[in-house]
Amino acid sequence: QGIAAIDEFDKMRPEDRSALHEQMEQQTVTIAKGGIYATLNARTSILAALNPILGKYNSYQNLTDNINLPIPLLTRFDLIFVIKDTPTAAQDERLATHILEVHRKRGYPSPPPIHFDLLKKYFAYAKKTAPTLTKEAEERLKEYYLSLRRSVTEGQIGATPRTLESLIRLASARARILLRDQVIEDDALTAISLMNRMVEDVLTDTETKTRADFGVLLGKPTGERNKRVVAMDAFKTLEGTDKKPVERKALKEELMKTGRFNDEDAEKMIQNLIRDGTIYESPKPGFYRRLQS
Repeated sequence: QGIAAIDEFDKMRPEDRSALHEQMEQQTVTIAKGGIYATLNARTSILAALNPILGKYNSYQNLTDNINLPIPLLTRFDLIFVIKDTPTAAQDERLATHILEVHRKRGYPSPPPIHFDLLKKYFAYAKKTAPTLTKEAEERLKEYYLSLRRSVTEGQIGATPRTLESLIRLASARARILLRDQVIEDDALTAISLMNRMVEDVLTDTETKTRADFGVLLGKPTGERNKRVVAMDAFKTLEGTDKKPVERKALKEELMKTGRFNDEDAEKMIQNLIRDGTIYESPKPGFYRRLQS
């Protein structure tokens, strides 16, 4: 019932990540070691930070193209935010001054508003509360969730019930930190505000500018899904009615002729089709067949 703070989240070993899958979904961790097999409770919140693949976030690419993290694990977080290091003269000077003062005084330049010991006691006390949803809060959360579902366009992946559960957890957490035994409308509005921030910042497809596209978290935003349809149509055209193998070079050229792909995008799309098994290499090297549905 605490919090696990993980830095360099993308550098974790695969076996550690597998434990997180179970913990974040079922709130348990299974251990099999030295002849001991046990399932332990792990009701713990996860706060994780990671760096983009190339060291700097590319605003012209979607989230999953910028980070090296398994999609099933990514979708288990309630909130995801992109923090960009943008040089700002005033803010940079303020931060540099603070760091230098900390080193010069060997402590905080000014005392914190609340002492750490008192703050820890406050959090421990707040965790004891178990607020319940009021009718007004329920209506607000339901209205927002349904609005996300209604805004889905053709070919777009919309919000799931997991999104509604995230909203409930966020609203309940705010009520708990304010020592209330009920989740009121104001708590629901704050949770909606946080979710909206993520929707605007992370869940907007960079290509089509489609808002609230939850396919971004799955690596299948609207623009990518549309391109995939174009790619498969091109493949079907090349293989013809006799389903002959398609040469990789010819497929790449056909994709570029559509005007939707440049050289790099065409190569990336072919690799994606191979990786997920949609097409596979025939006995003849450099030629591919389509997995028949």
